[in-house]
Amino acid sequence: MDVLIRNDKLTGKYNSVKEFLIKTVKEELKPIEFVPNGDVFSFNYKDIQVDFIFSPIDDYEFAKNYFSFNDLGNFQERISSKMGFKFGHDGVWYVMRDGDYVIKEILVSNNYLFMIDYFGFDIGRYLYGFDELEDIFDYVISSKYFTPEIFLLENRNHIARIRDRKRVSYQKLLLYIKDMPTGYVFESKEYYLNQMLNDSRFSDFKETYESVLALHKVHKAAKEKYNGLVVSEVTGLTHKELGAFMSSFKKHIAPEKDYEFWHKMYELSEDEIKASVSEYFKIYK
Repeated sequence: MDVLIRNDKLTGKYNSVKEFLIKTVKEELKPIEFVPNGDVFSFNYKDIQVDFIFSPIDDYEFAKNYFSFNDLGNFQERISSKMGFKFGHDGVWYVMRDGDYVIKEILVSNNYLFMIDYFGFDIGRYLYGFDELEDIFDYVISSKYFTPEIFLLENRNHIARIRDRKRVSYQKLLLYIKDMPTGYVFESKEYYLNQMLNDSRFSDFKETYESVLALHKVHKAAKEKYNGLVVSEVTGLTHKELGAFMSSFKKHIAPEKDYEFWHKMYELSEDEIKASVSEYFKIYK
């Protein structure tokens, strides 16, 4: 049984609803097993698994909609994922990458109705609600971006295959759409990213995206000039001693903010960086 809980802040003995409920469950119900997993806390009560899903106030409305109708949120995620965006109980996110390296996850929006409209779903029909599982299936199919291939288990990653193979509603959806022809043909993920960046409704997302990208470029260029190999060459330090010195040097250059340090390294030449490292090493020793 899933229970969505808005994690309000409290005053007094407990700092939050989450803290209060966890302590209360442990003391009053005394479950045999209590498993924390991020914002989800699971325990067994009278042979029933109970999952407390704690949601921050800002994300609560999105989470409430995401969990309201069986696996609808999971089905909608298949479309958003194919377009390059994460659709979860805490909003829609874009994962910025440089190759396999994750730069940062950026919130696109935590307005549920706005985002389902963007992903091709009718808001009015959603607000009407759903009586049967087949009503949810028909709603998923109604998206202009629907195509059955994106739901097939063979087109999912290993973790998703294992998870959705166990979900009864997902298996029923696969049976419901198994004879349907190919629908929407997706473009590249870059295509949808550029669409969003050029859409004035996502100006906040664009501003954050461009800021993170610019900072990453600075950081990447600076690391070509300042890195463990360069510092080791100047100081002769290795392993833990090298790491300790580099941490100390960073605080010496920019005590407060990490990005200020990398901007400084970006502005200096490699020779200037080596000279600065050498000078600090004299007083560090």
